[in-house]
Amino acid sequence: MVASFLRLLAGRTHRPAAAPAGPGLGLFLHGRRDFAFDVISVGPFEETLRDLAPAGKANGDRQECIAALVCRDGNPLQRNTVAIEIGGRTVGYCPSYLATQYREWLEKWCFSAAGVLCNAVIVRPPGLAGGRSSTPSVKLDIELPFKVTTVHTRYG
Repeated sequence: MVASFLRLLAGRTHRPAAAPAGPGLGLFLHGRRDFAFDVISVGPFEETLRDLAPAGKANGDRQECIAALVCRDGNPLQRNTVAIEIGGRTVGYCPSYLATQYREWLEKWCFSAAGVLCNAVIVRPPGLAGGRSSTPSVKLDIELPFKVTTVHTRYG
């Protein structure tokens, strides 16, 4: 997945971070490769996570990928939530303390219309007794304060 993301970036150019975000602007949040933030509410998305990171892969129990952070505002019950999507599929949500900081940062820097990506890892814990397996978890690699690279998609 990382290779496909890098191919996607090959057709993009950098844009100054202070410029207001337009619909073609993409952002990549950087981290320290420590994957410090756990994605919450992954239970309902267990099957999706198992599809995205099947057991028995050569890289073991960790599947590195690129995640999108998507603000959800349409449903009053999901107000101020930030969904985490991998491969266009929702896999959980940012914890509320991180979602609040993230949304404030987006608004402060006029990035509300931008698509935001970061590195993530899907972790498959060891199986339980009786051959059952526990729910995979997702961890995000985001550094606070936010550090970002802006990229602008070329069309045409």
